[in-house]
Amino acid sequence: MNPLKDSESHWVPNTVEWEKDTLLSHGLLASIEKRISDIFDKKNISKIHKGIKYIQNTVKWIVRYTVTLLTLKEKFESNYIACAWVDFMDAAARVRHKVFCQEKGWEEVQTDELEIDENDEHAIPIVLLDKNSSNPIACVRLILADLWDLPVEQYIEPIEVDRKRSAEVSRLAVIYGFRRRKVEVWKVFPEDIPDPIRWRFPIVKVGVFLSLISVARQNNIEHLYFLVEPSLLKNLKDLGAKPVQIGDPVDHKWIRVPCMISVSEMIDNLPWWSRPIWNSVCQQLHEK
Repeated sequence: MNPLKDSESHWVPNTVEWEKDTLLSHGLLASIEKRISDIFDKKNISKIHKGIKYIQNTVKWIVRYTVTLLTLKEKFESNYIACAWVDFMDAAARVRHKVFCQEKGWEEVQTDELEIDENDEHAIPIVLLDKNSSNPIACVRLILADLWDLPVEQYIEPIEVDRKRSAEVSRLAVIYGFRRRKVEVWKVFPEDIPDPIRWRFPIVKVGVFLSLISVARQNNIEHLYFLVEPSLLKNLKDLGAKPVQIGDPVDHKWIRVPCMISVSEMIDNLPWWSRPIWNSVCQQLHEK
């Protein structure tokens, strides 16, 4: 008797099921073998090395830029003090006289060495002091619009927004030794950090701008109006502002563009490299 034919007394394996289980087992093993093989494949080893290098570079980037932020804060706070309010009107007027009258010749030289005009009665002066000498080195002013026609309004349509929340920015001045250099750029380069002589970052001008924005926010001013030269317009954009042109270019000592910016929008868009200086000027100006 052929036992293979005797289905009742002998178990015959289900060939289809057996082959299926075998294929699954072989497939799993093949998959494991392939993964192991892939790990030791030269191309994948190269990818692993690249991944490790990427992580290393990322860590270096984080460390370098953390050092950059801390250095910016230390450099600003150890060298400059931001001040505001009427107590510093004379200090601002001296900077303006030195820049506008003596250095550039745009205004007449005054015997008292103070450059002032009728708008100062309705303005908040902002001054940056050199901490080492206590001398004023830069200034700007906010002319309040609530009880006074702004100078810029002679070139634009009358201001229709809330005048109590509006002001004009003018008389930005930085004395010669702290002004623009040929290599100046509104970005931070970590390679400059170890060597202050190579610094291309205009820390004084950035400090003045950010002090201006801080004082504007303290006084609940949202709309800032400028008659601004094109290069300064670019600087504002670099600091996160989105200037809106509100009139045709005018010839006022040189070509300037009437524009308006939003204070809150600029604060929201401040670039990462400006944050240490922003925090410093807010603390120095006692802003909460």
